[in-house]
Amino acid sequence: MQKTETIKKCIHHCPFYHRSMDGMECVHPYFDDKDSYENMIITHENGTNFIPEKCPLIKENLTITYNLEGVL
Repeated sequence: MQKTETIKKCIHHCPFYHRSMDGMECVHPYFDDKDSYENMIITHENGTNFIPEKCPLIKENLTITYNLEGVL
């Protein structure tokens, strides 16, 4: 099964949008090995009606595979 999601806005529309105590951040796996706060690419100006310029999804698509633990 393959599911395609089209993201037109960042804030509240992207599954990688996250609000933390530090502010709005992108939790895309691209940022997993990056420095702290490098994923703080979202502002009200660039995320409400647009996609931030530094969004990893702009450069390439992401494929996510779901596995059920203990199921053959």
